[in-house]
Amino acid sequence: MKKACALLAVLLFAAASHAADKPAPADVVTALQELRTELEWPGLTADEAAKNLKTPQEAFRFVRDEIMLVNYRGSYAGADGGLFG
Repeated sequence: MKKACALLAVLLFAAASHAADKPAPADVVTALQELRTELEWPGLTADEAAKNLKTPQEAFRFVRDEIMLVNYRGSYAGADGGLFG
């Protein structure tokens, strides 16, 4: 879901760059920073996520709603690899 949001944001900014009313560069930077913050939440490592998911209920909701199984050929992703799902 997050990857889809990122792709949508890039496509919208690309379309806006060809529009007559271009967004101000500061607005684009702000929007991209907000998107980055959302994509990186709760953290890029298991340790960072543990700090941001303060209760067992928050951790459960994150795993239930944000993590998905992706079958692939390669090495096991481990705890940190699961956060990029």
